[in-house]
Amino acid sequence: YQGSDYPAQLPLHLPIVGLQLDRANDHFSLFDDEEWGTQFPADGFTDLGPSQRPFHVAMFHQMHCLDVIRVGFVTNRTGASHHITHCLRYLRQTILCKADTTLEETVFKKVEDHNEWRAGANGVGMVHRCRDWTAVWKYMRE
Repeated sequence: YQGSDYPAQLPLHLPIVGLQLDRANDHFSLFDDEEWGTQFPADGFTDLGPSQRPFHVAMFHQMHCLDVIRVGFVTNRTGASHHITHCLRYLRQTILCKADTTLEETVFKKVEDHNEWRAGANGVGMVHRCRDWTAVWKYMRE
């Protein structure tokens, strides 16, 4: 592929699957650098076409950004504010791009030191309609 002559997406069919969100308290803790490091097969890059032109797959750019924000939070890295700002903006736009319209049940939580309840949502137990991210993962591992 040369210049802007390349496919917009990986040449991969992704089936639609249901993904039920859970608490998963035992995975991807804020401080588990090793587990977060497992999110990036081939650093998120793949080579396409006869000239093996490298491309970064957006799903892995998004995971990288989530990790940048996590590391910035854990280490209080003020020197990385430009990268973190880029990542927050990038993730905001990709979330809007996907426009997930799954309805999440309202959860009411009592506000400490106040006699009031606040409405929120945690998404736990809700099933979302998703493209099968495991197919992307398998493709990148090959």
